[in-house]
Amino acid sequence: MYQDLAAFYENLEVPNSFGGVEALHRSLKGKYSKKDVKHWLSQKDAYTLHKPVRHKFQQNRVFVSDIHRQFQADLVDMQSLAEFDKGYKYLLTCIDLFSKFAWAVPLKDKFGKNVRSGLEIIFKERKPKKCCKQMPVRSL
Repeated sequence: MYQDLAAFYENLEVPNSFGGVEALHRSLKGKYSKKDVKHWLSQKDAYTLHKPVRHKFQQNRVFVSDIHRQFQADLVDMQSLAEFDKGYKYLLTCIDLFSKFAWAVPLKDKFGKNVRSGLEIIFKERKPKKCCKQMPVRSL
């Protein structure tokens, strides 16, 4: 049913190839509805991986007066990619809030001693004067 869509979307000689819903719909000159085009594109990795995700939420402002004054750390769950990444399931990320310098240390699990060793790797390079934990935003 969608052979024409694939022919237009994946053909590099077509100006609108690898575009978006609007570009592909224009290329097909109304042969398929926008809903059909959007449904077909949602199944394509090239479209869904690069589609920007927009989240708008209220954030507290953070004022930092000096470099190495305040760091923020978090664990990123990468379990779905562990088989491709030598068994590493988590990334320990840490950001210096003043300079926006970031580190990422791969971890195989999130037990305390492994997270501690990941933080030690980061703190060998730079040591924070204060660490913080992200707090939930309360509405006024």
